[in-house]
Amino acid sequence: MAIIKVSNQGFSGTKGITMADAFRKTATSAFSATTNTTITGWERVDTEFSQIGTGLTESSGIFTFPQTGIYFISYSGVFSDTQAVRYVGNHLYVSTDGGSNFSVRSYGYQAIPHDTDTWYMSQHQTHILDVTDISNFQFKWVINPEHNMNIQGNTNNRRTGFEIFRIGDT
Repeated sequence: MAIIKVSNQGFSGTKGITMADAFRKTATSAFSATTNTTITGWERVDTEFSQIGTGLTESSGIFTFPQTGIYFISYSGVFSDTQAVRYVGNHLYVSTDGGSNFSVRSYGYQAIPHDTDTWYMSQHQTHILDVTDISNFQFKWVINPEHNMNIQGNTNNRRTGFEIFRIGDT
């Protein structure tokens, strides 16, 4: 059994986590039905956590990487509405050509039965991504709801957001 010493600088030794970052939606946003819309309105988490290393860069919902490597991404989204809904889709889109083209790398769907009150649901997904070129790799989160709905956000606590860790060299 190996023992790994963890500090605020990451794992000790020459290998391990050299970058960790976290983002959250700052406010609840409404999305229109069946559109693949990039989720915007992100901020770096500034409570209970301080990023390790150089974090991501974000512009209009599109994120870029600080260095090459293997990254683990963990995302969760919270949605709400007052109408019956069969599904809401949340997709991780990745570009390897500087943002000219994005393709789905991970997706999740959540459904809820008919209800007459306000309902809430959450959706979670994880993904491991090998970033081989920081000038060309980018990612974004895209929502695809069955009908108009809200994605929850708050600047004081995380309702919708993600964590990302650089877990090794490419």
